[in-house]
Amino acid sequence: MIWTVEPGQSVTKWAVSGCRETAFAGVAATQPDIDYRFLNGTGRVGDLPCRVAFRKTMIGRAMTCPDDWLTEELRLADDTPRVDYSGFWHRPTHVRRLARCTLTADAATAARFRVATCGGVVIWVNGMEAARFEPFERNRRQTTEIDLPLAAGDNAVTAHFEDLSERDTNWHFELTLVSETPLGVGLPVAAGGEQLEGVRRTLEGLRLNRLFFGDEPVELICEPAWAQATTLDVVVAGGHGDKAPAAMATVDVAAGQGRCVVLAGRDAPPGCAVVTVRARVGDAFAERVLGATFLGRIAAGTGSTIEDRRREVARALIGSRRGGAAKALLHLELGVDLSIGQQLIDRELVSAELRDDCSDFDMVPVLWAWHSYRDKYFDAGFWRRAREVILGYRYWLDEPGNDVMWFWSENHVLCFHASQYLAGQMFPDEVFAVSGRTGAEQQRIASERLRRWFAAVEMHGFVEWNSAAYYPIDFIGLVALHALAADDDIRALAARQMDRLFVMIALHTLNGVPTGSMGRAYEKELFAASSTELATCAHIAWGRGWIGAGVKSVPMMCLSDYVPPALTAGYARPEGVIAAAY
Repeated sequence: MIWTVEPGQSVTKWAVSGCRETAFAGVAATQPDIDYRFLNGTGRVGDLPCRVAFRKTMIGRAMTCPDDWLTEELRLADDTPRVDYSGFWHRPTHVRRLARCTLTADAATAARFRVATCGGVVIWVNGMEAARFEPFERNRRQTTEIDLPLAAGDNAVTAHFEDLSERDTNWHFELTLVSETPLGVGLPVAAGGEQLEGVRRTLEGLRLNRLFFGDEPVELICEPAWAQATTLDVVVAGGHGDKAPAAMATVDVAAGQGRCVVLAGRDAPPGCAVVTVRARVGDAFAERVLGATFLGRIAAGTGSTIEDRRREVARALIGSRRGGAAKALLHLELGVDLSIGQQLIDRELVSAELRDDCSDFDMVPVLWAWHSYRDKYFDAGFWRRAREVILGYRYWLDEPGNDVMWFWSENHVLCFHASQYLAGQMFPDEVFAVSGRTGAEQQRIASERLRRWFAAVEMHGFVEWNSAAYYPIDFIGLVALHALAADDDIRALAARQMDRLFVMIALHTLNGVPTGSMGRAYEKELFAASSTELATCAHIAWGRGWIGAGVKSVPMMCLSDYVPPALTAGYARPEGVIAAAY
């Protein structure tokens, strides 16, 4: 026993296993169509086929207390009552973890707890199943009360918590003591109580020396200082579901050390980032997650004409580490690092084959690559595979699927319809595997849907208005349709929408930085607006802006001949208009 949980408090100390992940797709099915009245945060979706199958399979199944799951992480902090592993998974995945602790009672008792979960949880006490709560409601926290039979002395408590991840997933459980008698809490690990408490206190007091970094060193300030020598692993990753580490460091900290440099600000990618600090404790770790904004690698643009700025941005993006199929277009157009371009396209073909959420964003540039470069680069086998992926993709809700692709927001709707239209246009006589339609039919249906989308946003405006996160996603479909669509009216509608968006961008850009209210935004747009893709769009349009690392639509904009309306230059740079007036 190291700690105490009082009535009304949650058990916050757990030894947690690694995550076990298993694909879980369910049976493919179609879904109801949309009404083209867009809302943020909801699509009136209901249960997807994967969750229907998950409930039927998982609820009430026989389980025994696992004894072979190794502890990976020690949850020590008191700043959250939940054991929370929320995250983002691009395809339907069964996720599971095991959490263990020791509860110590002065006398035998049926201790009442309130259990809350997004997902489901089964709890064993001393190896015997004691409670089960399996609502499995997607992203909806559910609660109930349970009794845990505790013997006098130490009791081994094991909680198996799980859920089906469907893109953005809230996944956690919480155990709150309702009974009036306090209980002791310990962890089944070899580390001593004094060491664990010292690690807990220092992790809770960790902070970074700054919130915004240019080239300055990134320092950890430890208050209190480490009680004993510790090895820290520091991982910097982008926010909003970007799990790939962008910078890493390992630091040995001496006993009594109160601060340490972990990396240089310029080593981190531009924009908002999640900084995870892990302290090694035996074979496990305890961690603290911090936030920071890195601006050291954001370059000021210098091009004087829109053509100069397109070339300038293209060269900068070619040299960046990030990117997908859209960035591959620049490699192919410029004939630079063709093997990288091929790898980027191939990666997106895999994503489309697996029906990853957001694969619609990259299907558009894949189609652009097929249209413009299939007779110029790579062998026939590569393009044959690309053709198979294009013809085998799921383009809309009326085509059966068991994926978790998001079809319901205005940016995704546009990308799906643009993909369906362009794929049908490029393969008019081929049969598309999922829909059973010919390409000509796909193009006709998609053209009707596109016209309905354009009419909806022209009548109601954008729900994601002025959004530094989602205007660049809208530009994926708009730029591609403007460049590649066979129908004159579709090209004209795309140009008109881009005109409207660039008027909005110009009115809400200050010194090249997107500003103003946004219909949808995240921390990364608010703290690091100059690093957003929209800032780069603004620089291409009017100059004197910033070149970030955005690679969703900007590469296509570099290849496009679209030019924003002349009047937008005065909105974006009003000092020139004012000077001319006098």
